[in-house]
Amino acid sequence: MKSSATRILGFAVLGILIISQISSSATNAHRLHAISQLKLDPKNNPMTCTYCHTNKYGGDTWNGFGTLISSFYYGTAKYDFPTALYQALSARKDSDQDGYMDILEIVAKTAPGDKKSRPSKTAVALSNELTRLGGIAAFRK
Repeated sequence: MKSSATRILGFAVLGILIISQISSSATNAHRLHAISQLKLDPKNNPMTCTYCHTNKYGGDTWNGFGTLISSFYYGTAKYDFPTALYQALSARKDSDQDGYMDILEIVAKTAPGDKKSRPSKTAVALSNELTRLGGIAAFRK
């Protein structure tokens, strides 16, 4: 017969596994939604975790862009995820401080929260491309 401590430990492990699965599913749902909203090609330009996280595998630590999205999603306004993402892009911030606004990095298909992921085009060229796409409104869901 199992001891009470062994049973409690088993339930705790089971609880952690269930919570991590729920958290993983929610995160994956956000990532999949963002791929669509940001007009990324999941085969040729997949969204990596470093769009929003400091770790390439995701996790709890947000980079500047993830923090910005979180401020709209979890903050006072508590927007739904598509609106929070749109609000982050509309803020016209340079979350990774690499000289390119987040929205221009999205146009360039680079990660706005990863300083190592820089566009190869100039900011002016990307701004012109954004205008041709219909401006920031093209990324509204």
